[in-house]
Amino acid sequence: MRLTSNSITPISYALAVALVLVLLLFLPQILIALARILYHILQVAIAISVFMGIIVEYYNPGKT
Repeated sequence: MRLTSNSITPISYALAVALVLVLLLFLPQILIALARILYHILQVAIAISVFMGIIVEYYNPGKT
């Protein structure tokens, strides 16, 4: 059996399957981590907007 660079060997096939299985295994954790990061960014944005609204209302009462 001659090994060329473009032939799929059983070893490379097994490695590819293992890589896909590991990615599928860790995909929920990756998505949860991304969702938590986005949630914290959203919380910070809401806090900043509320704080800015309080400052604007304090310096310009009744304008908004």
